[in-house]
Amino acid sequence: MISGFGMITVIDVGLALFATFVIFPPVMVLLDNFREKRKVKKIMPDAFEDNLENIEIAKYSTDPGADAF
Repeated sequence: MISGFGMITVIDVGLALFATFVIFPPVMVLLDNFREKRKVKKIMPDAFEDNLENIEIAKYSTDPGADAF
């Protein structure tokens, strides 16, 4: 019975490492891109209706109230 817990622990740690290094980084990039596009749509709703993929979104701004993240 105790050896079964050890095997489950090894599997859990392996899956956690796999998710941390393989799954989460691409998901974070996709969510960041989605957030930036949504922010542009919110600021300028009529300016970019069909060509959001072609717009280069500035990551940093010199405005004091700009979102730094």
